[in-house]
Amino acid sequence: MKINFSGTLRALLRVSLIIALLLASGTPQAFAQEEGGPSQADRAFDAMVLRPLGAMGVVLGAVILVPAALVSAPGGMESLDNAYDVFLRMPLDNLVNAPLGRDFGS
Repeated sequence: MKINFSGTLRALLRVSLIIALLLASGTPQAFAQEEGGPSQADRAFDAMVLRPLGAMGVVLGAVILVPAALVSAPGGMESLDNAYDVFLRMPLDNLVNAPLGRDFGS
């Protein structure tokens, strides 16, 4: 007996399976709550909601960096470095290097 899913339902099923596999693949040490640290729910929210928003922020920062560099170029290399730090380096650093749930722990 073959079950016939529509395209939307099939895509939703694929996304759900991918998310379930990603959450199940975490080791117990990765999800262990440190005393006063973020909970597993906080880390999951960070991974599934805030990190994708941060990735969009990095892309938007890269787009905004071009006109910001043009405006700050007369100020010299230090101004260009500041624009790079604000629009690209800091968002990328927060996206890649920040521990999951960092902003939620007490």
